[in-house]
Amino acid sequence: MSKKRITKSQQNQAEKFIKKNVKNPGVALVLVVLVAAGAWLVNNQDLFIKNNSVPASFAETQENIRCIDGDTFAYGETTVRMLAIDTPETVKPNTPVQPYGKEASNRTCSLLKNAQSISFKQDVGNENDKYGRQLAWVYVDDELLQEILVSEGLAIIKYVNKKTVDTDLLKLLETAEAKAKTEKINIWSE
Repeated sequence: MSKKRITKSQQNQAEKFIKKNVKNPGVALVLVVLVAAGAWLVNNQDLFIKNNSVPASFAETQENIRCIDGDTFAYGETTVRMLAIDTPETVKPNTPVQPYGKEASNRTCSLLKNAQSISFKQDVGNENDKYGRQLAWVYVDDELLQEILVSEGLAIIKYVNKKTVDTDLLKLLETAEAKAKTEKINIWSE
C-alpha cells in the first residue's frame, strides 16, 4: 500500500484558495498555517509511529496460524519473525534439532493458537528481513511473546539492530534473560 503524499503544489493551491475566499485576514492566516502543518504531518508521519503498536487481531483467523519454529510463524501469506530473539533450531535445513528447540516451538505455537488477541509492534526501519519475513514484537493477550520465551529459557537475545530497536522492550528481555540465566532455566541449565 503506497502512502499518500501532499505535494507542494497541492499545498500552495489550498493556501491560495484560503487567501482568496476567506475575508478575515486573521482567519486566513490561521487556515494557511493549519494547511502547512497538516501537509507536513501527513508527509512525515513515520516520525511519529516509531515503536507504536500496530494492532492485528486474529480472533477469527487463528486456525490460519501456521507454526514454523520457536521464533517464526505464519498467518495467511505473511511470515513473521520475532524481533530480538533466537530459539533453538528445529527446521533449519542440514541442522539437527537443537536442545529445547521442540519445547520452544511448542510453547510459541500454543501461546499463539490459544491467544484471545495477537498484536504486533514494529521497529521503524527494520520491518522486514532479507528473507522477506515481517519482523515484529509479538503480543499474545497483551503479553510480549519474546519476553515469555526468554524468561522461560526457551530463547536468547539475538539479532538486535541497535539503530532501530525499541530500547524499553530490549531492557525487558535483558532482565528476563538475566533471571533465566541465574535460575538456570532450560537453555541455561547446562
